[in-house]
Amino acid sequence: MIRAVVQRLEHLDPDLVAAVMALATTPGDPGATRHLKLLMREWKLQMTGLLQVLDEMTDPKMFILVSGRSPDDGPQDVHTGLW
Repeated sequence: MIRAVVQRLEHLDPDLVAAVMALATTPGDPGATRHLKLLMREWKLQMTGLLQVLDEMTDPKMFILVSGRSPDDGPQDVHTGLW
């Protein structure tokens, strides 16, 4: 599953770059804007899927142990501590 998502992200990469470049050369073009938004939506969808797979693979107890956080810390505290 992870490989499939990574492959889809890799295939989106050149399209995203081209869409950004097209919008940069013609700012305000509604077609270019729509195209970029569509690609960004797909990118976010793929990233969400990847995060869900990683969450399913992660042992919460081991994650807390490795992160050095307490189980009493809220999810936001753990997330902030990792970044």
